[in-house]
Formats: sequence, C-alpha cells, structure tokens
Amino acid sequence: MKLVEIILKAIVAAVIVVMGLKLSSVFEIIMMFGMVYGLLTYYIWYFRKRGFSVKTGSLVTTAFSLIFTLILPLLIIVIPYIALTELLPGQSGMYIGGILLIVLCFGCVAMDVIEVIRTFQPSFLEGFDLGTFVKDAVSKRKTEK
Repeated sequence: MKLVEIILKAIVAAVIVVMGLKLSSVFEIIMMFGMVYGLLTYYIWYFRKRGFSVKTGSLVTTAFSLIFTLILPLLIIVIPYIALTELLPGQSGMYIGGILLIVLCFGCVAMDVIEVIRTFQPSFLEGFDLGTFVKDAVSKRKTEK
C-alpha cells in the first residue's frame, strides 16, 4: 500500500509541475517537483496524524483552519526563497534558494525511497540509527581538534 501511495505522490507532483506551472529550465522543474513532493508528503502526514474534523462553531472556522493548515508550510518555504532572490544579485538567489528547497525536501524523497526498498527487501537499514551515526561523527571531529 505504501508503494502505491509513493507512486501516486510522484505522479501528482509531476503533473502539477509539468502541466500547472510554466517553467523554463530543468533546474526550476527539479526544484518545484521537490517542493511539491515535499508538500504532498507533509499534507499526508499531517492529516494522518491529526485527521480532519469539522470544528464546533461554524463552517467558516473549519475552512480557515484548513486553509491555514495548507498554506503554512508553503509560506515557510516560499518566504525565504523570495527573500534570497530579491537580496542576492542575478540568479544566484534563485539557485541558492532552489538548492535549499531541494535539501529540505530531500528527506521526504529519501524516506520514500527507503520505503520502496523495504518493500522488496524488508531488512534494509534495519536497526540503523542515523542519530547515533551523526553523534559519533560529531564527537570524532571534536576530539580531533
């Protein structure tokens, strides 16, 4: 079931980027695909965690809550990108912002790639704790200094 979800997310993200947005360069297409894929992953995670319920009060309150839930992560991603493109000369802001967006959404894509691999090989990265790996790497650097 997870594999079908990942395929559908990738298809929806690709359709939104290719059909919905008029992008001129390959870099922009990759950047927007990563951002849309990351947003879709966030929305699926959020609604699975919290669910969707109608607030007691009014339908307007529920609508505002849903709109805020959908727009908040988009604002967190878009505002720094716009600031970088406006502050830095030429297209350097676009490239730096795009790289940051790709890195930000890389976690979503990496987790889904791991899930696909685990579908075919369930023991993949079993027992591997990234937190311990990072702590060991940082502690080795501190002792070397």
